[in-house]
Amino acid sequence: MAIAVHDTPPERLMQKLQTLVDQEPVDAVSLAQVVEDKTSEKHDPYLNEELLCWNYASSHLDPRKAWETLRAVVRQP
Repeated sequence: MAIAVHDTPPERLMQKLQTLVDQEPVDAVSLAQVVEDKTSEKHDPYLNEELLCWNYASSHLDPRKAWETLRAVVRQP
């Protein structure tokens, strides 16, 4: 995982990351709704938006694992 941050002191960044860790991870399907181009498979153009979001989320997103990784980074001694 990589995070690019500009013009933010490390202490402020850690505060922001802690705020993210204090919340539950976002739902993958909800996150997929903001992705502009979800088509990657040949049958994707035939799916309605709801199914396309489910398909994209299950194939490309793992917000729970990203949250767990971020939590481990923030809680390092």
